[in-house]
Amino acid sequence: MKIKIPEIKKKNKTEEPDEGMITFGLYDSAADSFEVNVRNDEPMLKSAHEDEEPDWKKNIVLNVSGAFILFASVCSFLTAAYAGILIPFCAAGMILFLAITVTEDLKPGKLRWIIAAAAAVILIVTMAVWHTRIGGGLAILSGYFYDMAEQAQAYIYHRFNVPEAAAGSPELCTRLAVVWISCLCGLIMALPTQTYRRGMCAFAAVSVMLAFAYYGLLPSWIWIGVLIIAGIAAASKGSLMPALPLLLTALILFGAVMLISPGESLAISRADENLRDRLALRSSYIENPDEEQNELSELEKQELQQQDQELQKQENHSITRKTILTLSVIGLIIAAAAAAAFMYWKRLRKRIDSNKAGIDSDDPGEAIRSMFPYCVRWLEAYGIDAAGRPFSSLTAELKEDVTREYAYRYEDMYMLWQEAAYSEHEMTLNQKNQMAAFLNDTIGMVRDASDFKDKIRTKVRYAL
Repeated sequence: MKIKIPEIKKKNKTEEPDEGMITFGLYDSAADSFEVNVRNDEPMLKSAHEDEEPDWKKNIVLNVSGAFILFASVCSFLTAAYAGILIPFCAAGMILFLAITVTEDLKPGKLRWIIAAAAAVILIVTMAVWHTRIGGGLAILSGYFYDMAEQAQAYIYHRFNVPEAAAGSPELCTRLAVVWISCLCGLIMALPTQTYRRGMCAFAAVSVMLAFAYYGLLPSWIWIGVLIIAGIAAASKGSLMPALPLLLTALILFGAVMLISPGESLAISRADENLRDRLALRSSYIENPDEEQNELSELEKQELQQQDQELQKQENHSITRKTILTLSVIGLIIAAAAAAAFMYWKRLRKRIDSNKAGIDSDDPGEAIRSMFPYCVRWLEAYGIDAAGRPFSSLTAELKEDVTREYAYRYEDMYMLWQEAAYSEHEMTLNQKNQMAAFLNDTIGMVRDASDFKDKIRTKVRYAL
């Protein structure tokens, strides 16, 4: 709605605004003057309590990501043990994890602890009643896993004893074991509060990687991909958009490694064996008996020499191949980083253009209406708290934090902006130039007071 006013009379600069009174509309005893207190409705200047999302919406990404990390962790071991048919039973742990974490957001208080305590009691009771079946199922699954680990490393593992009840019905026992262990893991991961849940998700993912490295197995690329995606989503603090460049980079690198498949590294393999020898977790090294050294004939020596030469040629060829693969991986890393940077810059550029929309308009009125809120954005980057406050209330803070001269000039531009925004007066090119000069001086003031870190923060956070 346009307000027809015959003349605009400026406020007396010596008057201090009444911080306790916030009005919207026309007020003044004089018939030929007006003032409008306006709250900017742009997202940056909104109050922190306006349109605040409920906790369950803010934390849904973290909770779902944690559930998928839990699910992928258990499934990776089942897949390695060639027990993929049991994967659907891992859903029990996901359901328990989400029940506790979502309840914490929907109804904070004791309810989540009641659910956790009830789940703990059920787990204890079921283990006490069916310890033979559940324990036997875990022993069977661990035996499957040790079989695969022995094929990958020169170690043999001491198996857990499988009770006769479990040996007679292995399918039932393994299903019970998967449900029980997944629920236990879900309960443990859900116990930390929201503050520490990201750390718990990261700990679970790293623990899986270390366990597979210890046993010398390569996890299924499907579950590793799920762990990577869920881990990045958990670290994104509720919004996937800022994490998209990192997610894209991780997916490209992961896909490149899986396609190239460089094979086993001798240095890593030796380090892994040294670590395993020191820890010796339920394993013993296979020692070959001493072999008697027989004297070799001359012909055998020549054959061995030829074999050494062929091995040397193969090693040289392998070095060349590894060099090419290394350069390819480096190229992919650079390409992924460039693509991620381009995507982020494109998104940031869109925000910057949106904030600057209208300030270069040929219409003086439109330019003035756009430049003043844009100037307030720069003051926000300078440290002036403008969130949810009328523009007129910033004057007192500007007098203290900047200068009184700048605060008075801000009042003049504020009145000019009100005239352009809430009256039908035609703005002139001279008024536009006044507002542009004020905007340029404000930008220069903020930049002069900013170091390199502050300038990056101004560009990225405030899109200026």
